[in-house]
Amino acid sequence: SGEDEHKELFVGNLSFKTTEDGLRDYLSYYGEISRMKLLTGPDGRSKGTAFVEFTELSAAQKCAAEGGNLDGRDLRINFSNKKPEGA
Repeated sequence: SGEDEHKELFVGNLSFKTTEDGLRDYLSYYGEISRMKLLTGPDGRSKGTAFVEFTELSAAQKCAAEGGNLDGRDLRINFSNKKPEGA
C-alpha cells in the first residue's frame, strides 16, 4: 500500500441539498464506491463535504481529475491525503 494505493477522495463545495445517495449515484459513474461519508453537523444537515473511497485507484484518479458539477455546485475533489494546492 502507501501513497500509490490511496483511493480516498475529499469532496468539497457540495450543495447542502446534496444527499449521500445523490452523491453516490453521481460519483459511481467513475467506478465502484467502497466507502462514503457525507459530513453532517449536529442538526443532521450536510456540511458540504464528504469522503469517498473507490475500489479502484484509476476510478479515484479519474474522478479527481474530472471533478464535476452536482446540484449546481462545482465540486472540489482532491485525494484526502494530499495537501490542498497553495496550503
